[in-house]
Amino acid sequence: MKTQEIQKVGQFKSWEIEKKEPIFTVNDLINAWLKGKAEGAAEERKILVQKFEDNLKIACDISSSIIDKIKNDGIDCKYAVIGAEGISYFKSLIFIDPETFTSLRKLKSVYKDARKISQQKINDSFYITYSILPLDKKNLNSKRISADGYFMRYGKL
Repeated sequence: MKTQEIQKVGQFKSWEIEKKEPIFTVNDLINAWLKGKAEGAAEERKILVQKFEDNLKIACDISSSIIDKIKNDGIDCKYAVIGAEGISYFKSLIFIDPETFTSLRKLKSVYKDARKISQQKINDSFYITYSILPLDKKNLNSKRISADGYFMRYGKL
């Protein structure tokens, strides 16, 4: 019987139920440690996934801003990809019109603008690199790009 059930039965003359501290066995201790470890790992995983999602959104925003700036400068940009090297390190490939790519003056302007945009967000917990490349639809293999870790795509080939 539980203590509460015994107390409900009635008063015992000169007797009372002794209150004891719970006794824990080694197995109880090990089980508590394993439970805490599992809960901590789940919480850490949840935090890391949230941080990755936040940083991926920043990487997409930066790449979109660079693409918008490129398009506002009259340069054709129809395809880009983003990959991750970790939770806080991202890489972006932005493909532009091949004729524009050969114009050194326009290309310098594109990189200058891209640097300004990306520097606003880079910090200790987020970093992105970007490469601006000529789009050669005949020789560009999207499966190989995916194999290199690029998993987000803007536009189509």
